[in-house]
Amino acid sequence: MDAAYRKNQTNLIFSGIAIIAFGIWSALKLIFYMGTNRAAVLMNLGFMAADVDSPELVINIAAGLIIGFSVLFHLFLGWSAIRDAIGKMRFRLYIPIAAIYGFGVFSSYVDELFSHRVDVTYGTLFISFIIDMTSVAALVFIIVSSKNLKKIRREKARA
Repeated sequence: MDAAYRKNQTNLIFSGIAIIAFGIWSALKLIFYMGTNRAAVLMNLGFMAADVDSPELVINIAAGLIIGFSVLFHLFLGWSAIRDAIGKMRFRLYIPIAAIYGFGVFSSYVDELFSHRVDVTYGTLFISFIIDMTSVAALVFIIVSSKNLKKIRREKARA
C-alpha cells in the first residue's frame, strides 16, 4: 500500500509540475500568435484597424489579460495538484475543473480537425496537437492519481 501511495503521490506532483510548464507553453504560444497575426487578432477581438485609434494598445491589453489568465489558471491547477499530493488540500475543486479543461482542449482539436478550419500549416498544428494532448494526458494523470490517493488515504485512516 505504501508503494502505491508513493507512486500516486509522485504522479500527482509531476503532473502538477507538467501543468505549470504547459501554462508557460500556453503563454508563449499566445505571445507568438499575437505577435505574428496582429490583423487576425484584431478581427477576433471585433475591431478593425481603422476603428481603433491605437490597435497596438488594444492588442497588448488583450494579450496581457489572456496570457495572465492562462498562466494563473495553469498555476492554480498545478499547485492544487501538488498541494493535494503532499496532503495540504482540503477542497478538491481543481479535479472537476481539470476534467472540464481537458475535455475542452481535446474537443477543440477534434472539432478543428474534422471541420478543416485550420489556418496554420499542418506541421505547426501537429506540433501544437502533440503538446496539447500531452497536457491532456497530464490532466488525466492528475484526475486518476488524485482519486487513487484519496482512496488510499481513506483506507489508511480506517486501518
